Amino acid sequence: MGTLRLIGSPRSQVLNMIHWEALLVVLAGLALGTGIALATLVPMMKGLTGQAPYIPPLLYGSLAATVLVTGLAAASIPARSAVRGTLDA
Repeated sequence: MGTLRLIGSPRSQVLNMIHWEALLVVLAGLALGTGIALATLVPMMKGLTGQAPYIPPLLYGSLAATVLVTGLAAASIPARSAVRGTLDA
């Protein structure tokens, strides 16, 4: 971040880059986590009960929203502090 600021990038551009990167990481984590959970849960439930598992959409949506907010906050809060300490462009 310091290097970007030293070569002339404004704070908003640096923070925007960090927000987009955090969003991509969170979305990739949600997709991979969902895929791995379904790949293991569906065969297990079909073997035990003969039916596919029921995943409440509201519960999954609230979980995804919580992960999204937490992931973006975990990247944004330290980034704002770090960018604030760098030189003004």
